[in-house]
Amino acid sequence: MCALYSFTAFLPLLAGQLQSSVPQCLGAGDANADQVVDLLDQELLSRCMSGPNAGVRSDVCSPQEAVATDLDGDGDVDLRDFSRFAVQFGRTYFDYGAHRDDAEAEELAMELTGQLRAPDYEYERIGRDLSLIRTTHQFLSHVIDTPTYFPSGIGVILRLAEVHKDYDQLNIFYISISDWQSHISPEMHAPYFCDYLNPIVLAEVYEEVNEVLDAFPLTLLCLDNMSCCCQIAVTRFNDLFRYAFYYPFGPAPDYGFCWQTRTFETDDVGSLSQVACTDSCFGECP
Repeated sequence: MCALYSFTAFLPLLAGQLQSSVPQCLGAGDANADQVVDLLDQELLSRCMSGPNAGVRSDVCSPQEAVATDLDGDGDVDLRDFSRFAVQFGRTYFDYGAHRDDAEAEELAMELTGQLRAPDYEYERIGRDLSLIRTTHQFLSHVIDTPTYFPSGIGVILRLAEVHKDYDQLNIFYISISDWQSHISPEMHAPYFCDYLNPIVLAEVYEEVNEVLDAFPLTLLCLDNMSCCCQIAVTRFNDLFRYAFYYPFGPAPDYGFCWQTRTFETDDVGSLSQVACTDSCFGECP
């Protein structure tokens, strides 16, 4: 299998201690982190309302409130966010649990959109398309995308202090189920979360807190050259989704030394076409 990997890249944390909390997930619009989107959250959204292109009102909104009320992720809170909030009203976060069944589609949807969590449409579309491609081309059924980052944790370096109130509050808001802390370097932490999150976006949120010196995604380490062999890149052109499968190919004993990329496009009704095929070893690609 191509998806075997290690997530021990944050090596100083191996000599650490584990702090746990109750695993629950919150969701978009739940600005007060009480696990339901209701009138209390609407009050916070109104307070954080800044208007189009006006930025986030950091003077009255905490970092987690700003993230929770900026529902379209464009850096401000306006009527577009309110319209999305209305759709979430009355929901618990997430309705589908800590994360959805198809981790691969979830991670690819986060990469495609650059959002903290995978949006419903992109998640469902990518899951459908991958199933379609693998059913039509069964030799690709073993090509599983290996994510670059561990999708449920980040590395954090805190400024030394007796208390880290804002950092702890972020961990509560994003429902950190564990927090590795290094014995060797107490300022080094790695919170892990109950949901699949975009680690690039989440690290940026943590870096906004003054108590945090640095925050970064946890990079996956491969066990060997073949354990991180496969990549799938997804791009979108209006209603067309393009999938590039990158994987080792070739007869033994050359398997793993030849690499092939097959690229497909799908439309919104599920039509599939192959648009490109490149091969590092052979003159033609079947």
